[in-house]
Amino acid sequence: MQQQNFVSARHRFEEIAKDNPDFEYITDVRLAIADCFNFEQKPGDAEVIYKDIAEKNPKTLYSWKARIRLGEMARIDKRYDESETYYRAARDDVTEEGPKLTAMNSLVRTFQEAGKIDASVETLGQMLAIAKNAEFKMRIGIQLVNVLISQNKKDEAWKVLTSLYNPK
Repeated sequence: MQQQNFVSARHRFEEIAKDNPDFEYITDVRLAIADCFNFEQKPGDAEVIYKDIAEKNPKTLYSWKARIRLGEMARIDKRYDESETYYRAARDDVTEEGPKLTAMNSLVRTFQEAGKIDASVETLGQMLAIAKNAEFKMRIGIQLVNVLISQNKKDEAWKVLTSLYNPK
């Protein structure tokens, strides 16, 4: 039943795209079409659209969104090198703290699933340096501490914990 909803939604989005190729939000419509394909278990069709969006809209939130989705698809398929490439490109597409950290956090997840714990720790450290928002900084710090403790690096974990506390 749910898959049918995605099929009908995709058909409606495709109709909008066909009838309004110069529509101001055509890239949003194309992202929705690709998302529907993805939910319909048609990753090949989704990938073609996501890649086209990323290529035609460099250094925008559109390319960021497309690359995040491509990275997720690759990670789920255990194509970790490809996933890393997409997440790094997504990170480089944006300057805003939130989207940049989201891409980097996805990269951390890929590293962890691929067994690249040192790369995961390094990326979390980079994230900690980038984060300005106190909540982001705390969440990243705790994530880094957990990874370090799981690797029996208690002294490093303690240093991270103490760096998070700023009484000023």
